[in-house]
Amino acid sequence: MIAVLGKLLDVLGFLRFVLRRWAEDRCHQIAGSLTFTTLLALAPMLAVVVSLLSRAPFFEDVMVQIKVFLLLNLVPEIAYRIITVYMEQFAENAGRLTTLGVAFLFVTAIALMLTVDRSINAIWRVRSSRPMWISILAYVVLLSIGPMLIGVSVSITT
Repeated sequence: MIAVLGKLLDVLGFLRFVLRRWAEDRCHQIAGSLTFTTLLALAPMLAVVVSLLSRAPFFEDVMVQIKVFLLLNLVPEIAYRIITVYMEQFAENAGRLTTLGVAFLFVTAIALMLTVDRSINAIWRVRSSRPMWISILAYVVLLSIGPMLIGVSVSITT
């Protein structure tokens, strides 16, 4: 009985600690900010990915494979609308981006990734984060090589 009571007190103490840290770190505000930033970052990242992929010779094959994947894994009505209307428009618009537009979206995507990185570091109370140039270099590599890896992955798996 005493062991069970001790475990219960440990659990309650841990919950009190978590709730106190949650309030101190303003986690509800950071969670909302991260949600908004992540959703905001998706558009430029997808535009950069599609723009870079559209310049590749295998782009049409990859788009067909992505369409098949979406049709098989989403609700048919939603998937059909996404594929026939929105995906075609997005790919067409992203393919018409100029070099300056791609560069601007690239910088925007990196800035949003840095914001997410800083927020996560604040939540985990990271005392010394990595140097800014290393973070920027990592995100540039991710945005540059990521589309190619996505294209290879989709073509291998479908």
